[in-house]
Amino acid sequence: IMVFATASTAFGGAITEATGPFLVDGKPVTLQKGQTLPLKERQQVDTGSSTVTFLSSAGDPIVLEPGSQVQSMGDDGQRDSLFLLRGVGVATLSQKTTFGAAAGWVTAPQGATEKIQVFVEVPADRASSEALFRANSGEAWVSYFQFAAWLPVRHAITLTVDKTSQGLVCYRTHQQNRGNVRIEKRVQGRTIVTQVPRATSGC
Repeated sequence: IMVFATASTAFGGAITEATGPFLVDGKPVTLQKGQTLPLKERQQVDTGSSTVTFLSSAGDPIVLEPGSQVQSMGDDGQRDSLFLLRGVGVATLSQKTTFGAAAGWVTAPQGATEKIQVFVEVPADRASSEALFRANSGEAWVSYFQFAAWLPVRHAITLTVDKTSQGLVCYRTHQQNRGNVRIEKRVQGRTIVTQVPRATSGC
């Protein structure tokens, strides 16, 4: 049974718009005008052939393209989290919402006064190890355990992780980047900072 809400009902993260039917935990759903569908923690959404919009508890929209699958990770009181299992999402984020994948989580940097917009893509054949992150507007902070990348606006990075080792992250900055991407990694209590130019790979 799917529980819908009207626009006036209080809820946390929810599906607020969809161009057509989609699946929630494998069950077909069609939103009527003015309806929203609150998501429980761990519920999965498969967009199918529709474009679907998730609105976080902080009011930050994440637009999911057709062929995408996500899982709600719930709101822990600090951030509402949505996990991209595969596909593409364009997220407008404050510090109170994070959008993630197996290869990292992205959010607005600490102290940011305006929301940022990011593009995240997870390839279906490498969903457990790879993700592309691009800052469309504002600067974005991407993190994975002891690794972090600071993306200036209109800069992108592809991260590949080894699930058997939380410390191993490989990166590839994109050819279209105009400047450097700052990489930070904590090793034995200290932070190593590297400025990485465009079209550069490393681990």
